Amino acid sequence: MIKKIISIKNVGRFLNYGSNGDMELHRYNLFFAENGRGKTTICAILRSLNTAKPEYILERKTLGATGNPQVKLLLENKEIVTFDGTAWNKSYPAIEIFDSAFINANIFVGDYVDLEQKRNLYRVIIGSEGVALAAEVDYLDETIRTKNTEIASRKAAVQQQTPRSVKTIEAFLAIAADSDIDAKITDKTKELQSAKRAGEIKARGLLSNLACPIVPLKLQAILLKGIEGIGKDAEERVAKQTQAHKMHDEGQKWLSSGIGYIQGDICPFCGQGLTGNALIAAYRAFFSDAYHQLRDQIGVLKKDIETAFGQKSFSDIEKAITHNDVGIDFWKQFLPIELPAIAFDNDIRKPLQEFTDATLALVAKKTASPLEEIKPDDGYELKETSAQTALAKLAAYDKAITAANTAIQEKKVKAQALNEATVEAALEQLKAIKHKYLPEVSMLCYQYQASLDEKKTLEAQKTTAKGKLDKHTNTIITHYDKRINDLLKGFGAGFSIANIKRTYPGGTPSSTYEILINDTPIEIGDSTTPLGTPCFRNTLSAGDKNTLAFVFFLAQLERDEQKAQKVVVFDDPFNSQDRSRRTRTKDLIKK
Repeated sequence: MIKKIISIKNVGRFLNYGSNGDMELHRYNLFFAENGRGKTTICAILRSLNTAKPEYILERKTLGATGNPQVKLLLENKEIVTFDGTAWNKSYPAIEIFDSAFINANIFVGDYVDLEQKRNLYRVIIGSEGVALAAEVDYLDETIRTKNTEIASRKAAVQQQTPRSVKTIEAFLAIAADSDIDAKITDKTKELQSAKRAGEIKARGLLSNLACPIVPLKLQAILLKGIEGIGKDAEERVAKQTQAHKMHDEGQKWLSSGIGYIQGDICPFCGQGLTGNALIAAYRAFFSDAYHQLRDQIGVLKKDIETAFGQKSFSDIEKAITHNDVGIDFWKQFLPIELPAIAFDNDIRKPLQEFTDATLALVAKKTASPLEEIKPDDGYELKETSAQTALAKLAAYDKAITAANTAIQEKKVKAQALNEATVEAALEQLKAIKHKYLPEVSMLCYQYQASLDEKKTLEAQKTTAKGKLDKHTNTIITHYDKRINDLLKGFGAGFSIANIKRTYPGGTPSSTYEILINDTPIEIGDSTTPLGTPCFRNTLSAGDKNTLAFVFFLAQLERDEQKAQKVVVFDDPFNSQDRSRRTRTKDLIKK
């Protein structure tokens, strides 16, 4: 308890106690004085001590005073509490004050009951335990509002980074990472190029396969082939005759042709008879049908070689490779095509030309001497090996062309089926994935999502806290409603209150109630209630309003289990009351 007012300086217009004017306080004290002498100032001092808010004193500083307000109070435990002009050295929460400040804060201001009074009255009703629960709800509500500000700021930052191709920020946050995103973007970019250039792709031709020359399979066999059944004597006679007449390589051909012109055994050259001529018999044995077939085979062999390895063949191959080089430059924009590199002159033309020349030289020898075995030497075999290498390169190149044409054909089909807008949208989605997981953007998304998750947790905590508060309030209100009406009845009031309930305007706990007059419920309304509408303002007299405020204060005090240890202050509790109500007020205060 407060035992003594030691000193009060520079607080209020007339209230200035010095060290020689200490005010001894007893358990029950009645202060009486004319208006403006400091009674309300004492209430302000005690409210400041109760709440540790210096503003209640500072706003009542003595007008014209030069020093700061100062207060010293002695408690029963001989402890001195002081206000040094800026703050108390300690607070004293065990004080309850009924005055105009209590009424204005908790019941009504002027003639109205606005949101602030409804919120404060709620705390009066629910008591200290409920206030603690309400404070938790308030704290969580304020934290959520702060979190909402943070969320709005972080959302704006994420929205600035959200690509236009992503319809909502939620969709952007939901995008999953893709470790292969760069390759997919590359592929999709090529696909978009295909969609945009589908007409070109359709019109563009395939690559050209090569007409690769083939070495005749019977080359070696024909070069080594002879004719069985031709006697050694016939062969020697033909050889002797061609040598004697210096026919050289054309001798056998000339003789073979001449045999065909013999008619009736008469020599087509000299006209003499040939019957019994041993040389003619040898010619006819030598130049048999088998001989002519062999010569024909040799001739076909020569023609095949000249066709397969002639200049036209080389030219066609070179043109095809040049054509493909141009085609590859186009198709590489859409497909990963690679062909074996070929330096045509060095890799193809030169080794094949040397091989062709050497082969034709062998064939010429065989043509001159069809029955002679023509065997290639080491030099020819080297040229043949180089030719086989060149032909293998051409085969590998041609195989690659075939594979490329298969891929190109597939690309042509796919390109015709592509929708440019659809492919572009898919590409933008891939780019959005890459963009989201850039370090700076990923951090913004993480922070925003974290704020959303934190808000969700806070809202769950608030729901739990509101549940506890609602349960507590329901228990208290049942008793509070009845007690207030009992007190009003004791005052002889012509009204009662009903339907005290909690609300959460703006997320903060509040209270409201109805006034019951002649069994008619009336909403208490607020400062916005239109004129002519029955409400607190126009259905209660000034005395009724003050009585209601006093009853609310008493009902709260009665439920306080610590009231015996508190300082209870009443500042003019009889305001606007008649004799009967003043008497009732005195009785209740003493009780």
